[in-house]
Amino acid sequence: MQNQKTNKAMKIGIIFMKSRKSERKIKWLAADMIAAAQEAGIHIVEVFADRTEDFDFDREQLDPIMKRMENGEVQTVIVKSIYDISRCKDDIQTFLQWAAEKDVEIISYLGDMATANMTREEADNKGCD
Repeated sequence: MQNQKTNKAMKIGIIFMKSRKSERKIKWLAADMIAAAQEAGIHIVEVFADRTEDFDFDREQLDPIMKRMENGEVQTVIVKSIYDISRCKDDIQTFLQWAAEKDVEIISYLGDMATANMTREEADNKGCD
């Protein structure tokens, strides 16, 4: 697929969000995120909404995301918030490092990626087990 503005091949991406809002609100947010992704040259092939209360990094709702990253099926994962991955900043850093090793770009729709630049000592890990 070509991005007509830049004439470059579009990146393949998926969206992941954690939300307990109504289905209608999730669809609206997903539509906004898809439109923003398209403007950035990213073709979204799937949207995942985790509707559970769990924020554990090892939860099964993240498995399909991790599998697609592992298999090289996507170049970009757009999260609503980086904290949708985990509330534990160590886990977030581990996820971001793993994604970088897989050559997968992680983008936060809400722009809260500052955690990625923190050292382990700077990270507030009160939400970690």
